[in-house]
Amino acid sequence: MELLGQKIKLRRLVKSDADQLAYHANNPKVFANVRDFFPQPYLPENAVEFIDLIKDEAPYCTFGITTDNTVVGVIGLVPNTDVYRHIIEMGYWLGEEHWSKGYATEAIGLMTDYAFNTLNKRKIYCCVYAENTGSIRALEKNGFQKEAVLKDQVFKLGRFQDEQRMAKWNDNFQATS
Repeated sequence: MELLGQKIKLRRLVKSDADQLAYHANNPKVFANVRDFFPQPYLPENAVEFIDLIKDEAPYCTFGITTDNTVVGVIGLVPNTDVYRHIIEMGYWLGEEHWSKGYATEAIGLMTDYAFNTLNKRKIYCCVYAENTGSIRALEKNGFQKEAVLKDQVFKLGRFQDEQRMAKWNDNFQATS
């Protein structure tokens, strides 16, 4: 499965992507903006474990962000269950040398469209550390709105930070159950 943009392509990750994935993920600046279960240092074997973990997703929700056939980041959706089944969380990261090129903005747009039009979700949200202004701008460019600011919500790299929850709603949602 592939989602095509103008600058990037989102596609399934395969084991041959492990070295590229590890190269971009093994960066303290990337680690500063993701959850702590993300390994640091991030080694090729961590990438292989991750690719093995997601290979059987159904529906498929995790994609490599690629440009020029090179994996430069990852974007994924985490479905909710029970009374939250019509909303979905999005998370992503991008290798530092590819920041400020519009790749994250385009990836967010592609994933939002996928969540709304393929997975039929009512709302998509993303939890962003409030200091990650680049990520917040990329979400805003895609029509995401600030839903909440949670004070001292996360403890990352030895200190508390606010978390900003950004969300977008699907005006064409059709409930199936």
